Amino acid sequence: MSGEQDALKRIQSQIMWNRLISVVEEQAQTLVRTAFSTSVREAGDLAAGVFDREGRMLAQAVTGTPGHINAMAEAVIHFINKYPVDTMEPGDHYITNDPWQTSGHLHDVTVVTPTFLDGKVVGLFANTCHIVDIGGRGFGPDGRAVFEEGLYIPIMPLVRAGELNQDLLEMVRWNVREPLQVEGDILSLIACNQEGARRLLDMMREFALETLDDLAEDILTRSREAALAGIRKVPFGTYHNRLTMDGYDEPIELVAAMTIGEDGVHVPIALPELSSGRLLTMSWLDGEALMDAVSRPQGERNRIAGNMFTAWYRPFYRYGVLHGDPHLGNYTIRDDGSVNLLDYGCVRIFPATFIQGVIDLYRSVQRDDRALMVHAFESWGFSGLSSEMVDALALWANYIYGPLTEDRARLIDESGSGKFGGAVAAEVHREVRRLGGVTPPREFVLLDRSAIGLGSVFLHLGAELNWHRAFEELIEGFESAALSVRQKEILQRSGVPEAA
Repeated sequence: MSGEQDALKRIQSQIMWNRLISVVEEQAQTLVRTAFSTSVREAGDLAAGVFDREGRMLAQAVTGTPGHINAMAEAVIHFINKYPVDTMEPGDHYITNDPWQTSGHLHDVTVVTPTFLDGKVVGLFANTCHIVDIGGRGFGPDGRAVFEEGLYIPIMPLVRAGELNQDLLEMVRWNVREPLQVEGDILSLIACNQEGARRLLDMMREFALETLDDLAEDILTRSREAALAGIRKVPFGTYHNRLTMDGYDEPIELVAAMTIGEDGVHVPIALPELSSGRLLTMSWLDGEALMDAVSRPQGERNRIAGNMFTAWYRPFYRYGVLHGDPHLGNYTIRDDGSVNLLDYGCVRIFPATFIQGVIDLYRSVQRDDRALMVHAFESWGFSGLSSEMVDALALWANYIYGPLTEDRARLIDESGSGKFGGAVAAEVHREVRRLGGVTPPREFVLLDRSAIGLGSVFLHLGAELNWHRAFEELIEGFESAALSVRQKEILQRSGVPEAA
């Protein structure tokens, strides 16, 4: 895909995302206009959203409260765990007020509705609203157990294939003080989701979408990246806060601690009591082998690749520390796509001048600047390079850094060879040998090994990322002097000798 095509795809995706927000806002407004509960009609005490088949929220209405929206975002997965998507039928609606699986107290009722296109579920709509009454002691601190607070509705069908569950509605009517208003509220939840489904199908037909899968992955990936970009602006560390509230019988103190560190990467903890001078014992990290993760959906494989990229190169460009051996046994993959780093026998510390040379080499490929390329190789320790030798080394540089210069989502290798770097490495080797050979600096060997190893990982995953943006984010604001300071500090804390 060309850069122009990639840009057009991103624009279309953004348009569809905006349209989804409009869809769920219409969904929410339908609830506001049909609900009987004053807290919904006048205070907007509700939430409305659209979800993919896996129960992941893709868009939420502007109208609503954070407490409801955040709880509802985690609620739909509980519905599809009990009633799998493929068992649902057109006209189905499901209901609960389970306070541990949805919104937190019994007055908040959640309804989930599948949306069908050509006989297949393409998404789900959910909404939550505070109904006027739920029986029991009512809304307040008097109840000592959830059973005293009112009627407890487990996740169950509210409507089956278009037929209302009259037994459930009768049970509700006989257990609340305002049966007419409560029944009206529950029926308004159905109308709300039906309107959302209607508008979603209009949108999908307009954009010729058969599923929401690609749009869902784009929304979730971009949302996650945007959130992490904001978090990364905060210095790493643990932040504490506490708040004392009046409470009921006595004051209640809320205490929180938030730790900000690297995302997507896990490192086992050394266990000194089980280790010796010749044996290192570390804590266990659950995960699966990379080759067991290659069948995951494209979005998950992209996330794994992004975490691998971060795990190897963020320490390199921030501290000058590189793990030079990313073969398949050195890490495992968690269910969420994060990476467990397991083997530390091939770690090297690089001087800041070498890392500046790496960035210079990347810029030389990006700008087609031969003089800068020669400067980069010489800063690494290559000397006496002839013009032909530079041409041979340039083959390697262009292959390694070429994918990082294109501002578009792509495979790391689009040659179709299936083996990252094999043919190029053979060609470079032939040329260098013909020209009499060259002695590479020792750092170069590990850098090359890491790049080729990771490239193979990305090919196995079939990952399609914007490698250019990922790399530019890593090197943004790079300063050799600042890296040297950070490196010295972290090595002193770790008791490791500085780079030579």
